[in-house]
Amino acid sequence: MAYHLFDNPRLGLLIALLIGIVLFLAWSFTNGWIKKPYLLVGPILAGLFVLLDVVVETNREQLEDITYRIIQAIEDENAPEVITHISNNFLLDNGFDKMMAARIIETKLAKPLIANNNISNLHVTKAENTTGQVEFKLTTTLDPKSRYAIIPVLTTFWRFDYMRLNDQPFKVRNMTMLWLIPGLAGQKQKPIDVFKYR
Repeated sequence: MAYHLFDNPRLGLLIALLIGIVLFLAWSFTNGWIKKPYLLVGPILAGLFVLLDVVVETNREQLEDITYRIIQAIEDENAPEVITHISNNFLLDNGFDKMMAARIIETKLAKPLIANNNISNLHVTKAENTTGQVEFKLTTTLDPKSRYAIIPVLTTFWRFDYMRLNDQPFKVRNMTMLWLIPGLAGQKQKPIDVFKYR
């Protein structure tokens, strides 16, 4: 279920403020037509919006949280945790489905690979009831024992496409490395197929 109003509670707080101002002005200029207890409506509404913002987890917040959990699981070399966040409908452009991707993830994370992952510039570009999309920059410090540690720190840019069935948690349907460190001329590269990269 989407809770668009709670993606940004400022709108709700603005509504509560406007109601409070209108009631205050009505109370001030109508000689008691508005009773004093009604002046509490604005602050009560503001309190409800703040409470609901804390209690309701929006689609946007779920997508952000799952993305952070996946990247943390990769850093921890926890293949089963990564695989739990992959949809049964996972399909890459190269034809890899969930089973094929899971095997590669298990193989890659069975050896020392990553010392630290740091996500920045995370943007939820789509947050609907059944689909979502997240783009982010990932700075990875490779484990010194990794065969890829020739370059100790990599900066990559990713897009994760998510789907959700029957109010279950969002799961990754597709993941794309948009580019790996801009080229010397500052040009973005074509998307990189990390599952075929050896």
